[in-house]
Amino acid sequence: MRIRLTDEERAKLDAAAEAVGSPTSTWARDVLFDAADKALQPPLSGHDAGPTDGGG
Repeated sequence: MRIRLTDEERAKLDAAAEAVGSPTSTWARDVLFDAADKALQPPLSGHDAGPTDGGG
């Protein structure tokens, strides 16, 4: 997979990866798979989400 980035975008990703002590490609892979897992989870139904009226 190739993703085109501006120099500023690449620098931002490099900084985020450095902040957690990972190489940029490893950090990006982890972030992408976390996002994919979330996107593939079924949405919560209304009764599973818990009370929304403040309880009581």
